Parts: sequence; C-alpha cells; structure tokens
Amino acid sequence: MKLCCSYRSAPQYREIVDEIRYSLNALGQALEALEKYPDKIIIIEILDLEHSQVAYDKIKGLITENLNIVIDCYKMRDYIVMSEDPAFTKVMYHYPVNTYNDLWRVLYYKPWAVSIAEPLTFDVIRVRQAVDKSSDRHVRIRVLPTLGRPTEWNNLALVDNGLRHFWVTPETVGEYEGYIDVLDLYDEDQHREEALVKVFHDGFYLMPLGSLVKNLNSSIPANMFDITFIQKRMNCKQICMRDPSMCNYCATFEKIAQLTRPKTDSLIDLLKK
Repeated sequence: MKLCCSYRSAPQYREIVDEIRYSLNALGQALEALEKYPDKIIIIEILDLEHSQVAYDKIKGLITENLNIVIDCYKMRDYIVMSEDPAFTKVMYHYPVNTYNDLWRVLYYKPWAVSIAEPLTFDVIRVRQAVDKSSDRHVRIRVLPTLGRPTEWNNLALVDNGLRHFWVTPETVGEYEGYIDVLDLYDEDQHREEALVKVFHDGFYLMPLGSLVKNLNSSIPANMFDITFIQKRMNCKQICMRDPSMCNYCATFEKIAQLTRPKTDSLIDLLKK
C-alpha cells in the first residue's frame, strides 16, 4: 500500500512516503522534489485553471520530460480539460466520489487515479472491478483512511457509533491490498499528518481508534480489529446508514468491545457465538 502526504510535512516524513502533494504556489519546491526524489510521484494541485494559465503552460512543458508528475484538479471542468489534453497523461479529480454515477463520470476521462469515499469504500471489491474494466492501464484507487464520519452526515442517531463509518488502521491495511492502492494521509494539522505518516509506515497503533480517526467517537484500541471484521465491511455497502435494522454488526462489535477489551485481543469469536 502506498502512502501520500503533503509537502508541508518535514523531510524525514516525505522521505518515507511514495507520493507527495504540492500546491501550485509551491511549484518551485515541487520541481526540486522531482530531482531529490526521482522515484516518488509528485502531485501538483490545480485549484482553478483559469487563474493558473502561466503555470499550466509551464507544467505542460515539464510533464513531457518527467513522467512522475500527476495533476490533481479541484474543479471538474479543469479535470475534463486537462484529461482531454494529450500532453497530460496523469490527471485525477481531487475530491472523493461516493456514488457509482460520480465514479463513472470520473472514470470516463481515464484518470490516473480516483478517490473514493463511503459508501463506495464499503463496496471496494465491486469498485475495484469497475475501475479495472474502465481502463487499459491500472487506475489507482485512493482513500482518506483517517477521516471517519463525513461532515455531510447529520443524523446524530446514526453517527453516534463511529464504527459505522470508513476508516483504516495500520494493522488492517493488508486486508485492503489489491483493492485500494493509496492512503492519502493529508491533514490540515501538519503535526498530526506527520504522526499519521509515522504510524502507517510503522504498521501499528495501540491507542484508541478515536484518537487515530477524525470525527469518530470510539475508545476501542485501534489494533483490536481482525480480518473477519474488516472483510465483513469490505462489501456490506454500508446498508446500516440507510436502515439501521438491516445490519448492526459494527454496533454489536462496539458494545462487546467495551465489555471485553481488557480480557481479549479479538472479539470475532464472541460475535460468532
């Protein structure tokens, strides 16, 4: 699984990830990074193409010389324009898509990568199949592993249990291999982002899940989830958010975990009884 962070992270963290994001204002630093990190993907974010024509022309010249540059468009119209320009072979749409209609729309323009959010993250096997069929080349699937509850969820009765939402812990990364390609560890707080890079690079995190994942209220240790629990969530399609009566797997796990976590490292056997 590849890791991505922003250029704001300190050098020791940029060195251990596979991709680095640069804003257009930091284009000079991005060019330096291309020389310093020849094996890394350098992502350049385009907020608004209409106000970036000079930079656009410069990047267009550079991209023919360096295939490690990826263009990340914040606006759909810019994504379409740059995708249709044959000079740009690695373009993606910045925002995660959360419906199949939006996924098809993004895939239509043959992106280098596509970001997904819940509920698609709870249907990753089918999403991977759809993405693979959309292009002759491998399209990377990206997720935000520590976002937790999306801000658009406003039904507090449902979001009270954070396990219903999408997250990935360092210990469960391996279960998503083959379906998800990149963990985007960007965070507005530079120090938090650096901490995320370290724990995902090291592969373990022993503190509560709620301290790892934003917008999530859970005191369960982040290393308490095993393969059965994660595999259940990989294709459950998050039906609990449409009708809580249809599935209470995560809620049951949460309740049992609060009672048994001092005594056991795995709760799956209890759920099977």
